[in-house]
Amino acid sequence: MASLALAACSNPAVEITLTTRTPSYEGLIFVGGGVNNPGLYPFSNDDSLAALIAAAGGMKEGTGSLQAELSFGAPGTSQKIDVNRAEPWLLAALPGVGAVTAENICAYRQERGVFRSLDDLLMVPGIGPSLLAKIAPYVTVGGG
Repeated sequence: MASLALAACSNPAVEITLTTRTPSYEGLIFVGGGVNNPGLYPFSNDDSLAALIAAAGGMKEGTGSLQAELSFGAPGTSQKIDVNRAEPWLLAALPGVGAVTAENICAYRQERGVFRSLDDLLMVPGIGPSLLAKIAPYVTVGGG
């Protein structure tokens, strides 16, 4: 923020405050390269590179942050959220999935093991055919 004081003849000074606005942006970004859990992550323009790398499970051993890949476009790998690896906060960002259903997905995964197909999500409390259809474009079933 910048301030400017103007004075004209005998009138008292008038202070004008100029503010610069950074356009806010929120969306999904692909974090890949040398990170432990590559995939799509929610972000805003307030996020730092370190925060995005931490969200992706940190860097793989022996790699540095310069080996991270950030992409708004489609990289060579899938940009879907892996339901077998995602943390509850990331699952809760899916359309129609809130904190409770995200926790149910993680609890099911811990109790019964990895999901083998997207249809396995129908066994999670709170997920029915319509919700599965809504999130299917955004999720994948990878290794556990």
